[in-house]
Amino acid sequence: MVRLFIDPLVQLRHFTAILVAVAALGPSGCATEGGGIPDQGPFISPTLDAGRHASALIGPEGGSVEATGADGTRYTLTIPADALIAETEIALTPITAIDDLPMSGGLVGAVHFEPSGLELFRAASLTVELASAPVLGSEELFAGFVYDGDGKNLALSLVRVDDRSFTLPVRHFSGGGAGAATRADLEAAFAPGTADAFIAKLVAALDSDDADAIEATMRGWYQTIVKPGLQAAVSSDAALERGLAGHGRWLDFLLQLAESSNDLVPDLFSESYGLAAAALRDAIARANDTCERQQSFAQAEKALLWQRRAESMLPEAVRLANGLDRRSVVLDLCVQVVFESTSFPQVPIAGEPEPLHVVVGYAFGTGAVERAAGMELSVYAGSQIPTSASAETDASGEVELSVTPPAGTLEIEVVACIGRVPGAGLLTGALICQQAFIVRGLVVLPGIVDLAPGSSQQFVAQVLGIDEPVTWSAIGGTIDANGLFTAGSMAGIFTVSATSTADSSVRADASVTISG
Repeated sequence: MVRLFIDPLVQLRHFTAILVAVAALGPSGCATEGGGIPDQGPFISPTLDAGRHASALIGPEGGSVEATGADGTRYTLTIPADALIAETEIALTPITAIDDLPMSGGLVGAVHFEPSGLELFRAASLTVELASAPVLGSEELFAGFVYDGDGKNLALSLVRVDDRSFTLPVRHFSGGGAGAATRADLEAAFAPGTADAFIAKLVAALDSDDADAIEATMRGWYQTIVKPGLQAAVSSDAALERGLAGHGRWLDFLLQLAESSNDLVPDLFSESYGLAAAALRDAIARANDTCERQQSFAQAEKALLWQRRAESMLPEAVRLANGLDRRSVVLDLCVQVVFESTSFPQVPIAGEPEPLHVVVGYAFGTGAVERAAGMELSVYAGSQIPTSASAETDASGEVELSVTPPAGTLEIEVVACIGRVPGAGLLTGALICQQAFIVRGLVVLPGIVDLAPGSSQQFVAQVLGIDEPVTWSAIGGTIDANGLFTAGSMAGIFTVSATSTADSSVRADASVTISG
């Protein structure tokens, strides 16, 4: 059985619904049981084939895990890069039966995911390669589904069918698959006024190619569920979780419909992004306020996680316009890294190792700077310091590293991050950073002198202890090509300057005070 369609609208008949979007997000980036959303869909009772359980460790770079059922059906879950913030053991267990699945044609194929409640910042893809092509009745549709926990909140999901395989997106664990259902099955399974009830109407509208009914259903869904949910989302984190979940379901389906109708409800499309952005801004501000009052890294991490949520669902232009891009949120975060001091010899000698000493801490809002062990420093100084050069602060917030200057100008970049400070979470430690720059290059020696009128002073220009060919100039007196300055008769503070003959943009000055 091959189902490949050229007409996108016809193809959408077999995208029977959409995936449940992100639910409750705790400080670790995982959902609480049930996603923080009241039970909405039917409960089901999956029977798992525990003997065919398979797992793999997958980190932020992405990866896949594969399991094979007793009948030869192969399940592959592919997780993209940046879907996870930490290495996580991802497991699949084939499902052999769901006796209470509200689809009269029965189960086609399904698999259970672990850890239960995990939220992904980027949608994964579940591909199910069936042992044999399914046979559907004339009134039956290929209906994708997902569920929470051990079988709660059954909801309809996008599914793409291709001969003996089907694919559906996954953002939230615990399970997903497909069955054969009639429109009457879908209408009976979900209560009127719920998102899935609107999706059941869309299935019928898509099947009959009724463009007016498609638009009317999308508008009804938005006005009844999505918009009120987003408007209420500014009141609390739990309300925001519910609002974003509802918005995500509607938006995913709308984006699929947009393939065949780019102007479908454009007013609602834009309005929904604005409401979601406003709610996320409010949540970040709420977390920052609590963070500053309680000096809580957990609240700082919550603010950063809300920003990650914005990245996963809002276009870049909307994020930038609303200050929800990563840079803006980190710059305004309630906790910041503070450099208290950086020291390196003013006139180091090329080729000779010198100590770089840094004292760094962190502060909540305008509060006092705290020093702690575990802050991470990375030092970049051209080819002299590889990018792997790093160290952690001691309990006094101090770090000392050896830097060997090259033969030319030395530019040192020091990056300090919260790192493994006690109480700071993984996401917080990785993102809250500050930079400091130290430049050692052309200098004029001596840098400050006092002279009487008519007296002389020999100046030299050096780069890291080595004489540098320069062009000399002076105010308040005269200076020859070798750097010998003769003070004039006027009292005041004047400048002697050296400009590199190799690079006219490199210049250094010395101050000359001529007194009475």
